[in-house]
Amino acid sequence: MDAKADQLRTSDGDLREVVGTRARTEARRVCNLSVAGIHTYYVLAGATPVLVHKSGCGNVALGQNAEGTYEWAEKLGHKHFGKAEYWQGPVEAAIRDTSNILHVNMKGVGSFVDAARDGLAPGHPYATDIEMGMIVRSVVHGGRSWDSIKFYRPGKDGSLIEFSVPEPNWGSFGRIRPYID
Repeated sequence: MDAKADQLRTSDGDLREVVGTRARTEARRVCNLSVAGIHTYYVLAGATPVLVHKSGCGNVALGQNAEGTYEWAEKLGHKHFGKAEYWQGPVEAAIRDTSNILHVNMKGVGSFVDAARDGLAPGHPYATDIEMGMIVRSVVHGGRSWDSIKFYRPGKDGSLIEFSVPEPNWGSFGRIRPYID
């Protein structure tokens, strides 16, 4: 194990050495806790504060298949939904899971705001626009922070490079319907 990975920080800020781990193969009841927008936090184990890191943290790639999004995602080891016949439910769940970092390939999309507005319209036919609309709902109603979304466009050599998309003025969108649970 890496020496830095063998330490935990206490709630007082002190570092403590990890003295061992145990793998378990038997079934055990567990309770999962998710705190929107926060990836590490303290919980009490009896009277002992324990630092918890969300295990569901992942990288999810979104964007147009025709613009190479799925190949790009696979090259980087990001999850994508290109082969899913029924993609909307899994994509929405991945976007709503605030422990995921979203990587959005904007090649062929144009403006995030325009695509998101189109994607929020009921019955809109374009999947990538619908994904952008899901991102809007997750930020406005679901606790996702704007900085958990990374945007990419082609650089001079054609490879995708990260660029900044300022957080939109959500008030300019009019009514943004929340998710239906």
